[in-house]
Amino acid sequence: MRHRYEVSSQRQARRRDLERLCALLLVTCAAVALTQHLAVNHRNFDIRVYVGAVTSWVDGGDLYAYGIGNRHLGFTYPPFAALLMVPMTLVPRAVVIVANASLIAVAAAVVTRMCVSGSRLAARYGALLTTAFALPVAMLLQPLRDTLGFGQVNLYLAVLVLADLVALRRGSRWAGVGAGLATAIKLTPGLFVVFLLLVGERRAARNGVLAAAAATLATAAVAPGTSWTYWTSALFDSSRVGHHDDAANQSIGGVLARLSESQHLPTGPWLLAVAVVLPLGLWRARAAWRNGDDLAAYALVGLTAGLVSPITWVHHLVWLVPALVVIVDTGLARVKGLGATVRRRAAAQLLLAATTVGLFASGVNLNVGQHVGHHLTRGLGVILGENAYGVWTLLLLLTVPTDRRSGVQTAHPKPPRVRVIVDQPTEGQVREREQPAPR
Repeated sequence: MRHRYEVSSQRQARRRDLERLCALLLVTCAAVALTQHLAVNHRNFDIRVYVGAVTSWVDGGDLYAYGIGNRHLGFTYPPFAALLMVPMTLVPRAVVIVANASLIAVAAAVVTRMCVSGSRLAARYGALLTTAFALPVAMLLQPLRDTLGFGQVNLYLAVLVLADLVALRRGSRWAGVGAGLATAIKLTPGLFVVFLLLVGERRAARNGVLAAAAATLATAAVAPGTSWTYWTSALFDSSRVGHHDDAANQSIGGVLARLSESQHLPTGPWLLAVAVVLPLGLWRARAAWRNGDDLAAYALVGLTAGLVSPITWVHHLVWLVPALVVIVDTGLARVKGLGATVRRRAAAQLLLAATTVGLFASGVNLNVGQHVGHHLTRGLGVILGENAYGVWTLLLLLTVPTDRRSGVQTAHPKPPRVRVIVDQPTEGQVREREQPAPR
């Protein structure tokens, strides 16, 4: 009878998991449909650039000479990324667009699942059910809407980096490879490799460096001319990416370019700002890591990378998702805390999360228009709208909790302090030891 009861309980558990998975799939489909409707104005521009540039390259053209649109925007990633995209040239473009949109939706679900897995809501309601509720909220954020609307690769890179985090928690010898491959595809994730070295994860950092170097050198062996072009000229040609003062550029450099009415990066002020923000972000990330919250640490590294990069389009800011999970989880943990001060902090954190969702779901960046030039002459509302995401991301960098202590499993948790107490002999025991033994 006991065996039958255990089998029945296992079947019920599997059925519940299946029901939650079905609910997650339905919610994902609804979120994708809604997001695609909201993002239709982008018309999969970036995926069309990828397919066009790589097709031209396969046919013998110059990968970095291809461009579309009035500004002749072209392929901006390292050659390894182009090598991975070669299979897209073998099927019709419509198939590529549909398949890419589906994979982006799956990547969004995976990222959300990885982020909420250690939260208190997941511990109470299950990770799948929590993901089903969190995913639509995540997909409403403009960075994720734009990722889907443009057909961008940001969520794929986030999956690679977060897979490293899972590998670190499990003590896997392959930890770091994900961040290395993401760096070979797009340079910005290289900051995660630097962070691994900073917190003493030397093996993972070494794996990241080796993975990035192996992918880059293998591509150079296959396409030496294209690799030479990228690493000696295309990488440093910012005109191929777009104007720095474009309202879609929400890095510190973009904000400074708009405030100085310059289409180019104001090098001096930007370097000064980076010299402050980069160590500050890494310091807060390191503090979160030492407190046992690796998700908060990675969220802070992702936000830092977005702020210090010369150009960070809105769709690059997908690291808002783990940042929001950390803020909400911390607020929920403290909302029932003892003392008015703790409850006020919890309310402030939940308000911060709600305001962040509202701001990044509003599309204020699109509503003010992505103009180039004349930023300071169109009114205070436009100035605030154009720079809202960058300024708010900086605010999040300063306010994401580093002391959540949610019980998230980390790669190397701090060992408990052991207090060793040595019993001292009493005076009577000392005198007894000093007496000669009877003969």
